[in-house]
Amino acid sequence: AIFDETADIIPSFPRDNRLGVNEYRAGLTTLTYDDYGRITRARVFIAEATPYGIRYAVVDQEATLVHELGHALGLPHLANPFALMSSHPRVSMLTSADVALANSVYRGTGCPRAQLAAGRPYDR
Repeated sequence: AIFDETADIIPSFPRDNRLGVNEYRAGLTTLTYDDYGRITRARVFIAEATPYGIRYAVVDQEATLVHELGHALGLPHLANPFALMSSHPRVSMLTSADVALANSVYRGTGCPRAQLAAGRPYDR
C-alpha cells in the first residue's frame, strides 16, 4: 500500500462553535482510504495560535503534532484524559495507555475505518 503524509503549520484554525468557550482546535488530521479501508494519505495541520492570536507553547504544539501523527497512523481517541491520544489530553508525551492503544490497534490489521469515522474513543 502506498502511504503519503504531509504536515502543515498554519497560523490558526477558525473558531469552532462546537467547542467550549476556552477551547480551540490546535490540530487536525484528514485521512484518505483505499477500497479496502486502509489509510493511503494523511494530511496533518498544526496551528501556531488560537483564533484570537494567542500563540500555543512549543511543548503544546509538539504534543499536538504527536497526537495528530497518531491519527495519521490510524489511532482513534482514548477516553483517558491522561493519554496523549485523548481528545482533551492533560499530558504532553506518550503514555503507557497510548502504547497499549497502538499495540491493540496494530495487533490486527489497523484501526477500522468505521471506528475512526464514528469518533468513538477507546475506553482505555
